[in-house]
Amino acid sequence: MLQLDLDTENLEALQTNELKSIHVKFQLQKDCAFGEQFLLVGDDPMFGSWNPSNALPMTWSDGHVWTTHLNIPVGKPIQFKFILKGKTGDIIWQPGPDRMLHTWEAMTRITVCEDWENAEAQKLIQEYQHPYSNEEPMIESNAKVSQTHAKEQMSLLEEIIKNAENRMTERKMMQQNEESSKSSENDVKKNVLRHKGKPAPIKKQKRS
Repeated sequence: MLQLDLDTENLEALQTNELKSIHVKFQLQKDCAFGEQFLLVGDDPMFGSWNPSNALPMTWSDGHVWTTHLNIPVGKPIQFKFILKGKTGDIIWQPGPDRMLHTWEAMTRITVCEDWENAEAQKLIQEYQHPYSNEEPMIESNAKVSQTHAKEQMSLLEEIIKNAENRMTERKMMQQNEESSKSSENDVKKNVLRHKGKPAPIKKQKRS
């Protein structure tokens, strides 16, 4: 009976993972001639099984940004590439190795930004929510990371400038003290020389 319950729980967990999917937006910024179109193809049947005839068409937007959307099951690894379909139907494959995508449970929505030529330039912009939190999903993007890094750099630079100013102030005070000390020593030496090494006479005050 216990074994049956465990099998049932495992089956339900597998079914839950299979039912859960991640909304993925594939994005490519690449210029092409009028009448040409970029498509997405990959190893999975939902990507056309590497058959250009079954590839997913992408939509053009300002800035020569091409996008297409898919719901991908959690934990499913995907191999894919973009292809360029010419006016006459000829196909140009994206150069380099196959691109890879791995999804995991913490994701809810994700944008995959790809470079046509550089496979290592892949960027993921993900929106995720902690499984034990009721808070709104957080968005983690390269732009926000860059802004945070810039703020940290500015704070560090300000701290360096402040420390440098403090050091300059301390050096000025030390120089002033040294100059004041030297001036006092010179006055003493002058006074000694004036009286030929003898102590300066003490002036007696007249009694009134």
